[in-house]
Amino acid sequence: MPIVSTVVALFIPMLLAFDEIGSLHAVEPDSVNSSFVMGVEDLVWQTGWDYASMDRMSVMINSNEYGYYGPQPTFVLDGIPFEPGFFGVHYAQLFPLSLFRIENLETFHGSGIQNGLPYQAGIMKLKSEPIPRGISLFGSGQLGHNSGEPGPWVFDPNKVTPNVERFGPWLDAGLSVRFGGWYAKGNLRYHDYLHIDEFIQTRIINMRGIPEENIWLRVDAISTLGLVETGFLSDRVEIRLQGTRSESTDFLFFQPLGREIPTGFETEQYSAFAHVRTSEKSGIRGLYQQRNLATTFRSNIFDFDIGWEKQVHTWRGSFYIDGDRIGIDAGMGNESTEATGRQTSFKQVTIPSFFMQNRFSIHRSLSITTENIVHFYDNNRSFSSNSTIDLLPVTGWRVQITGGFSELLPEQSNPLETWINQGYDLFSHLNISSDIPSEIENNRLLHLALNNQIKLHDDWNLEMGLQFFRHLSLQIPFQRVLYDLPFSTQPGTFSLYSGQSGERLAATFRLHHQTTYRIKQTADLTYRTTMDGDAVYQQYWEMTPAIRFQYTALYTPSPDLELQLDVQYLSERTWPEFSRLDGELNRSFYVQFPFKYFTYSNTLPQHLRIDIRVSKWLWQQRLRVALQLKNILNYDYQTHPIGIREGFGYMSRLEIRF
Repeated sequence: MPIVSTVVALFIPMLLAFDEIGSLHAVEPDSVNSSFVMGVEDLVWQTGWDYASMDRMSVMINSNEYGYYGPQPTFVLDGIPFEPGFFGVHYAQLFPLSLFRIENLETFHGSGIQNGLPYQAGIMKLKSEPIPRGISLFGSGQLGHNSGEPGPWVFDPNKVTPNVERFGPWLDAGLSVRFGGWYAKGNLRYHDYLHIDEFIQTRIINMRGIPEENIWLRVDAISTLGLVETGFLSDRVEIRLQGTRSESTDFLFFQPLGREIPTGFETEQYSAFAHVRTSEKSGIRGLYQQRNLATTFRSNIFDFDIGWEKQVHTWRGSFYIDGDRIGIDAGMGNESTEATGRQTSFKQVTIPSFFMQNRFSIHRSLSITTENIVHFYDNNRSFSSNSTIDLLPVTGWRVQITGGFSELLPEQSNPLETWINQGYDLFSHLNISSDIPSEIENNRLLHLALNNQIKLHDDWNLEMGLQFFRHLSLQIPFQRVLYDLPFSTQPGTFSLYSGQSGERLAATFRLHHQTTYRIKQTADLTYRTTMDGDAVYQQYWEMTPAIRFQYTALYTPSPDLELQLDVQYLSERTWPEFSRLDGELNRSFYVQFPFKYFTYSNTLPQHLRIDIRVSKWLWQQRLRVALQLKNILNYDYQTHPIGIREGFGYMSRLEIRF
């Protein structure tokens, strides 16, 4: 691996890919090879974002600006926002569509405006597959396991083998109807995942056990989600009415506690979205949404109950003009949040916003875009402004210069700490001592980016760039946990370090090659470093890899057969929060096999991961079989110090469509 580090380091001067920069115009939508999307990790792979996972089912995301514990990206499906997680942790099973039915994926970074939707920490825009005319239905089943060594797939938790997790069964089904412009569809998702990894089983089983009664409760995670939607689509009008509901029993990683809490989730969302084109180059958009999120009690030895209930009402409206020389997208919105549950007092948070995007095409090879977003709450306000100069110096060469200032209210950047200050009596229930300022500052960030896209040849495209961040005030949550053998950790003092400042530099090189529809390959190299900053600021960014290299090659020998190779290298990362666990003992739990002892480390070593994927259509493309072999080198690696150690694993899926 030192050789890999040396080779990768040679490319450090090669700079940040165009779709990673920019708060405005990242890339055209990427067509997603949905046959190979098996989980949320496969989506994050394509975004240029970092993720950390406890169990491969849930992820925390660093979208480059604010880190794993900062503001998280906005998720959008067909123009409708959704929230697939709790307290900054996102779950694959809470996405409202089957992941293999995603047609396009678009990501934008930083703050900006997309189709009348302001975002503050990046955005992931998903587009579902078109609805066929007439009546259609689909069904799928997905199974898999991950093990330290290739071994048997054990369904019975009483006959477990070391380090084997059961992924599945995951069942998805749906029905759609479309006649003319009118359509209706419904999806149903069922996910089951069994937590049996030897690295985390000690604390998971101990948390779910009642030793004095010799009772050990289930350690699997089960979720059910349903979606119904109807609407009307035409060249001039787009109307969508959507409702989703989910129920889950899971394990929520709660950063202030430093480990998981057995928890149930309940979500509901009702949305009405309309887009009316008043002419070929103008239109109006509107959205109303009610979102209900709640945690429920799941038995655990501590009787911990998060007791969180949140209801959010959102409305937003905008108009746009997309002329040859001038473009405008302007509007306003309002988000009102009511939190109940474990509250000693009650307060409603209402945040109105105004936004405007302007584009000026001075020449066919020169345009300027500006974006401004303002949010208000009580006597406080936040303001974000970005400007982009887009140049085409010569044919085949595009240059973008982007700069701006982003600001977030505490209610947006640190909602948990804000609710704690307003009477959410959770920390005392979880026995967490805390040090949170009574007045939390706004997050404030300056950024500057230079991007280049060069068409080297008909088959080759090169993208380079450089991005500089200056955090004027970053609020960093920090929990330096204590070691505890049965439960891995006990919480220390949770602190919110307010007003941290520092500078970051990011650089990436991307090379894309596509000869014909049969062969497509992409190589990405990213380098990031902290140039200056407060001590806590520098420690915070040690959790993200300085070097990330990804390579993807897709070979399509025939329209119904696809083969894909994925390679990823990540450099070493250190999580200062878990420094007190470094070198401490852990052991396996089950008595069916000899105890295995190992030690914790808060440093995740560099690793190289290679995955192979195969997809085959059958029966006139009504039946598809997909197989994913993950980490074929079988090198154990982690993305979180107390998370799953991933060895060799596989996922398989069978789809049927009519």
